[in-house]
Amino acid sequence: MSAILVGKAKKAKTGGDAVAKLLLIVMADYANDEGLAWPSVDTLVDEIEKSPETIKRARRKLVDLGLIAVSDDQRYVMHYRADKRPKVYRILPNGVSPTTPRENEAQQRSEVSPTTPRNTSGVSSVTRAGCHLRTERGVTHDTQTTKEPSIPPEVVNPARKDAATAEWIQKRNQRIDAYTPSDELVALADDLHADLSAELANWRGRRRDGNLPVNDPEANFRSWLLRGAENNRLQRKTSQPATTATQPHRHTLGCQHVLDLLTPHESQFDHEGGRGSNPWISARSHLADLLNHGTTPDVALADILQEVAA
Repeated sequence: MSAILVGKAKKAKTGGDAVAKLLLIVMADYANDEGLAWPSVDTLVDEIEKSPETIKRARRKLVDLGLIAVSDDQRYVMHYRADKRPKVYRILPNGVSPTTPRENEAQQRSEVSPTTPRNTSGVSSVTRAGCHLRTERGVTHDTQTTKEPSIPPEVVNPARKDAATAEWIQKRNQRIDAYTPSDELVALADDLHADLSAELANWRGRRRDGNLPVNDPEANFRSWLLRGAENNRLQRKTSQPATTATQPHRHTLGCQHVLDLLTPHESQFDHEGGRGSNPWISARSHLADLLNHGTTPDVALADILQEVAA
């Protein structure tokens, strides 16, 4: 899970293909430290909530645009059955350019001046009223017909997009907050020696901060635990002696105390921007700091709401 790679993926151009853009972001979120990712089509269907055919089409487009590429290193998937084995892709192998190759090509065509080819015979051409200049053999001036992309409704009416996005975020966050791991995943976390509470808080925060879809929380959290174990990123349980005093809880922007206080007022905060510039994330972080410094929950919440109303 590379936040830097996800940030670069968000800046990549996919020619206006929203599904391809979301697919690139999700694959970047699955990438390891080497920028390699191998989520299966089923996993991507669960993440993006599109059909397998749509996922495969979008993935082919990303390959054509050079935004992902099949890696020469396939050792990460050799333990899968041959008929179930996904491919390992390198995410953003060439970095992120400000425009896609097709956009560059279109720009170059637009920069070509439609002037008559220069006469190299030494005789200047003279245009007279009622006469037409002859074009040299092999030169055509046919007008190319270009197909203009249709304008999405949310571009014509931005308020429609904002309302749909806010509703989607609210439903997704409700699904995240209501999720409780099954006994099977509790046992899996125990087998992996993972701190289940810490990993659940990290998973919730990551889903929220990355604006990532959560269609099946159980399957998504299982993937989170397995990927964390494979990449050695799980927060491990620490065995403490029985005589050791219980450490006080330290609040974070993803802990349940902060979310329980602030989630009912979530609609008052803007969700645009990344960490550090996102008002919603900043408010949660500030609230956690106030609670850690001993401010009572009611006073801390009142301070946060007063700031957003100012």
